[in-house]
Amino acid sequence: MTEIETLFRAGGPLAAAAGDRYEVREGQIAMAEAVARRFGDGGVLLVEAPTGTGKSVAYLAPAILRVPERLRTVVVTANIALQEQLVSKDLPALQRVMGVPFSFALAKGISNFLCLAAFDDALGDRAFGAAPGTDAEWDPLMAWASTTTAGDLSELSVELSPRLRAAATTTADDCVGKKCRRYSDCWAMAARRRYAAADVIVTNYHLFFVDLAIKRADGQGVFPPYDLVVLDEAHQAADIARDFFGSRVTMGAIRWALRPLPPEDRAATEETATRFFRSLTDRKKQRVTQAGELAGAGAVAALLGESAERMEDLATRELVDEVAAKTTQCASRARAAADALLQAEACSDPDRVVFVERAATEHGFPAVCMKPIRVAPLLSEALFDARPPRAIVATSATLTTSGDFGFMEQELGAYEAETLQVPSPFDHRGAALLVVPTDLPDPRNGEFSGRVAEVLVETVRAARGRTLGLFTSYRVLDEAHRALLGARLPFRVLRQGEAPRTRLIEQFRDDVSSVLLGTSSFWEGIDVQGESLSAVLIDRLPFDHPEDPVLEAISERDRGWFMRYSLPRAIISFRQGFGRLIRSRTDRGVIVVCDRRIVDKPYGSRFVRSLPAGVRLVRSLDAAAEVLG
Repeated sequence: MTEIETLFRAGGPLAAAAGDRYEVREGQIAMAEAVARRFGDGGVLLVEAPTGTGKSVAYLAPAILRVPERLRTVVVTANIALQEQLVSKDLPALQRVMGVPFSFALAKGISNFLCLAAFDDALGDRAFGAAPGTDAEWDPLMAWASTTTAGDLSELSVELSPRLRAAATTTADDCVGKKCRRYSDCWAMAARRRYAAADVIVTNYHLFFVDLAIKRADGQGVFPPYDLVVLDEAHQAADIARDFFGSRVTMGAIRWALRPLPPEDRAATEETATRFFRSLTDRKKQRVTQAGELAGAGAVAALLGESAERMEDLATRELVDEVAAKTTQCASRARAAADALLQAEACSDPDRVVFVERAATEHGFPAVCMKPIRVAPLLSEALFDARPPRAIVATSATLTTSGDFGFMEQELGAYEAETLQVPSPFDHRGAALLVVPTDLPDPRNGEFSGRVAEVLVETVRAARGRTLGLFTSYRVLDEAHRALLGARLPFRVLRQGEAPRTRLIEQFRDDVSSVLLGTSSFWEGIDVQGESLSAVLIDRLPFDHPEDPVLEAISERDRGWFMRYSLPRAIISFRQGFGRLIRSRTDRGVIVVCDRRIVDKPYGSRFVRSLPAGVRLVRSLDAAAEVLG
């Protein structure tokens, strides 16, 4: 029997610790064995491990077994909730039962910690009535700041307003490190020292990509040298990489970069930048395809360059090291914004898409953005083909489309990876129904959103509340929400935006008959077991918007873009939404899809085939009465 089998089988250390609650899962053992082989032999492994597999322990245990060989592991996730589960539950439990001494730490970005220097400045501003926030916000912040032993803002029981949070923290771009007057007692630096000595480091994709970028530039990254990498929630990795390796220039970022200059020296740059960004407000087309479309970008870039020179000169004459360092950093940010604007104006890189991101609010400014069209070459060079690390495991509940890993291999650049698809530990026969109601209009029909609202009311009535509504647009969500309130059903209705996401999920879980409605961020990361979630309604198949700049660029390059890019992405997102339904062996429920294309279009069968075996398709909610109970 292998070391992994001994650990996971009945009578092993994991079973002894869990007692009667322990359940031997063959899929978990198969995954752990495959991970252990890769960690031993090196290389890349892609693992699709459905909900209930126990994938976190399946990759953590093999990593811990390598600690005596002085091999360090970095575990990367896209979800704060998963990071906290790993460091507060899974890793402490494995410390107690593995018999292998090891240490672990959570690595967060610097903006997640109270910055003592910034907080001192904010307290000074508050004394003169110039600090953001009310007494109701400041009182718990000050009470916590006086007692915390870690400085991690996640410890706070209240959510700070964006302005107060910004006043109490700093960013990696603004931190001056050892030149800061509070460096010796800096919370973020203390956390960095902890994870620098850890055998297992848990972090997020953004910080991991920062480490990759710095290592490519000068060899010294955020993390100490590591040997083994686990990419959890790997289906999100490529999109996060597109954002990270791209650029985004905003009016706010320019104002922030110019702040060391006296008002008279920054006025011309700010006025020119303001005119430029306002000129983009009425722009009809999001994507920029030709040089010269961003008229005025070059003028802003030139003024930013001049401003950077002034700040660099100020820094050389500044007597206070901390102020000089901050001024130099602002100069660097101004130069980076200038370079990004010039690249966007030239629009000459065929591998990057340039676009104008519309303002989130009526009075806001648009942003000038640039993204790599494909990140596979970047990830392949910096990660999958690099040595170290010795081995990489990429895992998620959704990495395949119709059982094929091809799309994800191409997205990530993991071209020669071993693959493993673990079967679901749950029997979906009789437990899950796919309901596609008859007489639904096409999603492009003007009557579609009204019909979705009607189906939502029917679903909530049939399920007696207990429904998660997943929407692809706020417009359809708003109409469905109004219809549900208008129906005056005796169930609490929770809506995205009314409270923080984690609080809404807690309320939905605790109030068994409640209803929760949300858009894209609610398609993933919701783990509600039991009766509280008995129905999931999806308004339409989650294809990317046709005006998405990356999709538009890919469609121009590849005649087969729909089947090779758009369809696989939609299927993976759809499977994530479906995955909210069955979270334990005793769960039962229905998934209602209001998009008739899943049965009318030839590609619709690809969505159905990607669901777990045993899910039955029906055309009426009446057929779901037995499952809904």
